[in-house]
Amino acid sequence: MGRPRRTAIFFVPYTVIGGSHHSLLGFIEGLGPGWRPIVVYTEHTPAFNELYGGRGVECVQLDTPGILHADKLWSPFSLVRDVIRTIWGLRSLVKKEKAALIYGESFNGRLLAGLAVTGLPTVAMGYIRKCRDLGLVDRLAYALSDAYVVISDTVLGAAVPWATRQPQKLFKIYNGVWLDRFQPGPGDAELKKRLGIEGHPTIGYFGRFAPFKCADVLLESLALLKKRGHTDVRLLLVGTPQERVYPGFAAEMDAIIEREGLHGAVVRTGYVTDVRPYIRAVDIVAVPSDLEPFGRAVIEAMALERPVVGGNNGGIAEIATDGEDALLVEPRNAEALADALERLLTDPVLAHRLAEAGRRTVERRFDMRRNQRTLRALVKHLIRRKAGGFSAF
Repeated sequence: MGRPRRTAIFFVPYTVIGGSHHSLLGFIEGLGPGWRPIVVYTEHTPAFNELYGGRGVECVQLDTPGILHADKLWSPFSLVRDVIRTIWGLRSLVKKEKAALIYGESFNGRLLAGLAVTGLPTVAMGYIRKCRDLGLVDRLAYALSDAYVVISDTVLGAAVPWATRQPQKLFKIYNGVWLDRFQPGPGDAELKKRLGIEGHPTIGYFGRFAPFKCADVLLESLALLKKRGHTDVRLLLVGTPQERVYPGFAAEMDAIIEREGLHGAVVRTGYVTDVRPYIRAVDIVAVPSDLEPFGRAVIEAMALERPVVGGNNGGIAEIATDGEDALLVEPRNAEALADALERLLTDPVLAHRLAEAGRRTVERRFDMRRNQRTLRALVKHLIRRKAGGFSAF
């Protein structure tokens, strides 16, 4: 008989699909066949369940919506009740499964996961993907955790500058992309025809419609391109509004489209489970964020050999180098963004050179296999270290 599989529990309160979920799936897959992963979530979202269930990951729901939507609660008592239920539910699951690892996604995920395994021989790991210092909340979560992983120097500097006082708990591991899954190739002609972009130079945007991702600035740049005579250019928006999180932002985008007469130039797909055919269908990928913690859309576009125009700060500036493997511009500057897009639209040699260099950058620095090896080594180290101070369950 082989060795029994270890159990890893991933507590993921926020189920709105974004790059973090694809990174987390890479982590889960990277643990290997010796592990049994269980994802615990608190809100049913069809896309979330389809994403994880489609990869064969076991999912368990804790019906505790208050930890997500405190604004909808009838009283503070409800919040306290749901927090206690979450901690108790996680702790019960950890003890039942004798879990070796618990992972907390988001700030409340990190805190509640750490509280749930206090006094147990289970490694508590937190992952930080946002450029925000949550102060005492994250300091407490950090104290309860065995390790905090940050995805970039940008996140380290903005979210946990205080954690460097305990560097033995802090690890920087960049996100990765599956190079075999993200192979360069031509766009699918049928998809282009269905989208209405066949024969049109097309710029692609891939991500949530969030203010910091600056899709509104991209629309302003498209309007400038149109005024400069590029009336055949199309903009493919792959993503969905998040009205609950960013109220009114989708309406602002609609207002720009209406004001600038961009209806015929903007194509929307909504959420898609697989972005690869859509990235291959465009000529340029725009990631104009004003402060991107990392920039998964950047490395995916680079892997598929599509030239990237991005905001010159945050994680994007850690991934790409202006003029070498991408064009980087001042964030929230529609004129500068339009200039960079126009350069690529009118200079196919430059676009091709940047696209090829981008693929080489991903192969050298953001290969998911390397990312997974690092995470596996870290988890193995943490379990050994934790086991030395605890008896078994």
